[in-house]
Amino acid sequence: MALSLPGLFFALFLKVHVGVTALVSIVVAYLWVHLVGCTAIYWLGLGRRQSWKRERELQELVRERTDLANLRESFITTVSHEFRTPLHAIQTSNDLLERHRERLEPERFHELFSRIRSSVLTLTAMIDDVLTVHRLDARMGSAGDKDLQLDAWLQELVAPLVATPESPGVELELAPGLGLICLDEELLRQVLGNLLDNARKYTPADGRVLLRARRAGADLLLDLEDTGIGIPRAEQDRVFTRFLRGSNSHGVRGTGLGLSIVREALALLGGNLELNSEEGRGTRIHVRLSVQTGAPHVA
Repeated sequence: MALSLPGLFFALFLKVHVGVTALVSIVVAYLWVHLVGCTAIYWLGLGRRQSWKRERELQELVRERTDLANLRESFITTVSHEFRTPLHAIQTSNDLLERHRERLEPERFHELFSRIRSSVLTLTAMIDDVLTVHRLDARMGSAGDKDLQLDAWLQELVAPLVATPESPGVELELAPGLGLICLDEELLRQVLGNLLDNARKYTPADGRVLLRARRAGADLLLDLEDTGIGIPRAEQDRVFTRFLRGSNSHGVRGTGLGLSIVREALALLGGNLELNSEEGRGTRIHVRLSVQTGAPHVA
C-alpha cells in the first residue's frame, strides 16, 4: 500500500534521526494501522450494502403482499357482487312462480324457469373457476395425456357455443392434417374454454369470434380472433394476473380468474401465448403447443 506524502516525509525524518531499525518498526506499524483501517471500512461498507439489500428485499416483499391483499379484496368484492346478481334473479323468479303460478302465461312461466337455469349455470361457472385455480395450484385434476382426434374434438368443443341475443357464436377453421395428437385433454379444455368464453363475453352479438387450428411440424398452432371491446394497452401486461379485470369490463360477468387459468394450464402443457389487442377493435391470441402425434389404439 502506497504511503501518503506526509507519511513519506515522516519516514525520511525518522531514517535520518532514529536509524533503520526504528524506521522499519514504525513503517510496519503505520502500514498495519492503514490495513486495519481499510479492512474495517471494507467490512463496514459491505455490511451497509447488505443492510440496504435486505431493506430493498423487505420493501419488495411488503409491496407484493400489499398488491396481493388488494387483489384478494378486489376478488372478494367482485365475487360477492357476481354471486349476488344471479342469486337475486333466482329468488325473484322463484317468488313469482310460487305466488302467481296459476295466473302466469306459458311464455312468462318458461321465461322465469330459463332465468333460474341461466343463473344457476352462472354460479356453477364461477365456482368451477375458483376450484380450477385450486387444482392447478396443487397440480391436481389432471388425468394425464391421451390421444385426441383434434378436428373432431374441436368441433365438439365449439358446438354448444351458438349465437345468442347477447353473444356471437364461434366460427371454426380447421386446416387439413390435424390428425391424432397426444396431450392432456383437460388442460387443453381449460385453455380454449376460457379463451372462447372471454371472447364471446366481450364481443357484441353482431360481432365475430373465430378459432383457427393448424399444424406446423410438431407444433399445434391455435389462433383466436374477436371483434370485441379489446384490452387497454396499459393493462395488457397484467391481464393474466389473478383476480384482475379490465377497466373496460364493467357490466360483464366474471371473476378475473379465466385468463390466469389459461396461463397456468398452458404452462403445464409447455406452451406459450401471444396477445395482440386494440381497445374498441378486438383481440387476437396466438397459442403454440408442442404435441406428440398419437397412435391408433390396437383392439
